[in-house]
Amino acid sequence: MESTFTDITAECAALRSRMRRQHHVTDARRRYRLVMCLLRALYDRAVRRGCVTWRHILTEEVAEVFAEVGDEAAMRHELVQVLRSSSACLRTWSNRPFRRR
Repeated sequence: MESTFTDITAECAALRSRMRRQHHVTDARRRYRLVMCLLRALYDRAVRRGCVTWRHILTEEVAEVFAEVGDEAAMRHELVQVLRSSSACLRTWSNRPFRRR
């Protein structure tokens, strides 16, 4: 877990050095709810089939952020869920043996 946060801190520092301050609008709109519903349906289908991947989990979590129209507290909550899922994904990848494809 420590190396994950070290990697995140290093990436944030590199981004700051390239881009300076990052202040962007959230751009949450109703149209993202349709995307969220589609991604959730794909996630639910994967659960039923027993073949959930990190791709299913991460895309569904990110879509939930954008589906929270006009509710900054809810968007923040969903962003925390994205971070939780992302860090779990990184831990999983960091702890498994290297495999060639």
